[in-house]
Amino acid sequence: MKRSDGASTSQVGRFPRWGFTVLSAGGFWASGLYTGMIRAGGGVDGRHRQGDRLRPARYCDALGRNPEPIVRLSGELEAVIWDFNGTIVDDLDLVIRSVNVQLAKRGLPTLTRETYREVFGFPVETYYRRIGLDPEVESMAVLSAEFHGVYALGLMACPLHDGVRDTLARFRGSGMRQFVLSAMEEQLLLNTIEHLGVAGFFDAVYGLAHLEADSKISRGRELLADHSIRPKTSLLIGDTDHDAEVADALGVSILLIAKGHQSFERLRATGCRVFGTLQQAVTSELASGSSSACVESGGEEGMWHE
Repeated sequence: MKRSDGASTSQVGRFPRWGFTVLSAGGFWASGLYTGMIRAGGGVDGRHRQGDRLRPARYCDALGRNPEPIVRLSGELEAVIWDFNGTIVDDLDLVIRSVNVQLAKRGLPTLTRETYREVFGFPVETYYRRIGLDPEVESMAVLSAEFHGVYALGLMACPLHDGVRDTLARFRGSGMRQFVLSAMEEQLLLNTIEHLGVAGFFDAVYGLAHLEADSKISRGRELLADHSIRPKTSLLIGDTDHDAEVADALGVSILLIAKGHQSFERLRATGCRVFGTLQQAVTSELASGSSSACVESGGEEGMWHE
């Protein structure tokens, strides 16, 4: 694994690359290999049929932009870009405890899991305003440092999400390069990944140079350029609508997992494909070899319907 500045933090083995040919827009795994359409959206039920196949759908306008064609994997799947917080590491409860310390200190209403997942978003400054913290009265630098004063104390006790290690190993065994793109401060990010014992799965880790968690788009562009990553053969896995924004900006495919920092309903509003859990997406639904033309989620419990 390498830092984004090129400094090596551990050795990463190289594996022969397998072909990941898209056989049809509806086929997700073929002989155990990942294929097909990751993002499906833009219609009433997210389906766009062309004969027995899906044609590229339109990215929905839930993010306030004109709809654009979604990216479809073509040829080999060469790179997987992982979000970190809420996708790889299960830090949801720690984040809520940490921000509730800030809110209680100021006499503001604290958050439950449900309310937090409905209000959290990027940039964090906007989310802070939603919950009553005012960056114009107290700077983002001060608020972020205060939050991390609590958060950092518990971070190393947070576990990996279920299925992450197995999925990392599966992708690595199939010859894919893997990267982390996170809004976390980069050194803290590197330390946490090392502590979790998954550093060896990643070619590089890209975080931010500060604690304010504003946007990952510019860092994502640097990641693609630095590592010659072809967007149309790359996949981003994340847990927030900002990950959908990042994928859209970078031109990569996106898969959202609703076990992190935003609710299933908020993720569905992006028009992107959403799964209840990573295990469901990779080791259950996709690994089953389903070849239906289109599946859409029936809820966080993992019910799927053609």
